[in-house]
Amino acid sequence: MPPANHGVPLDLDRLPVATIEETSLMQTLFDKFDRDGGGTIDVHELGDALREMGKEPTPGDLATLMKEADRDGSGQLSFEEFCGILGKKVASADVEVLLEAFKVFDKDGSGKLDRSEVFAIFQNLGTNSFRPPNNAELNRLMTEADVDGDGLISCEEFVKSLVATSTL
Repeated sequence: MPPANHGVPLDLDRLPVATIEETSLMQTLFDKFDRDGGGTIDVHELGDALREMGKEPTPGDLATLMKEADRDGSGQLSFEEFCGILGKKVASADVEVLLEAFKVFDKDGSGKLDRSEVFAIFQNLGTNSFRPPNNAELNRLMTEADVDGDGLISCEEFVKSLVATSTL
């Protein structure tokens, strides 16, 4: 099931943090091959999982993957380590909140935030001590977040810019 984003699919390869739906799919695959239910998979189960995904890893590939992903040296992969092999981090609650916040801020449902939507975010913060950015500051914010230079901020750009500037 593709992630819900006002009808505009997320480019998950550009977003290193898995969405709720993607995490669920990875968990389902992991659980299928965690045959003993212990919360880990071994090198053979990893091979089976990757073959289920259409990959054909060699024994050398599997050994390399296990060595790189098995952070605790247990010879087993936890769910988080398995997700790392797939190039994803399991979304923290904070990242899930950012994904949901993007949907709220994307007033027109386009899957991108334009300059007026970004300005509205700041206008609606509602504190007496906060001053919304002026045009120059808003231009700087847009330029910093707009990685692809299309003048709009995608969900991926939104999450990455906030994750990059925080301690999530």
